[in-house]
Amino acid sequence: MGLVSKKNKQKNYLISDKACMKDLKDKRSQRESILIALDQMSQTIDVMTHVVEKLRDHFIRSVPSKNTRSAAEQSSHLHKNKINHTIH
Repeated sequence: MGLVSKKNKQKNYLISDKACMKDLKDKRSQRESILIALDQMSQTIDVMTHVVEKLRDHFIRSVPSKNTRSAAEQSSHLHKNKINHTIH
């Protein structure tokens, strides 16, 4: 009876170890997925920022009024000089 009980305990430890390993792999996979998604979001934001800057520049060039152009240029200048708060 002692031998059977010992084998059952060993089997339970193996099952427990496999479950722990699977848990670790799942957590790593989730972290990697989250990091990939965050990277993709960052790239999307960069592209969108670039598009907005181009639109702003196009608008500045197409505005006929000197006062409107000056205000738009100031806005563009302020936008370009903002501090980048990106976390790397």
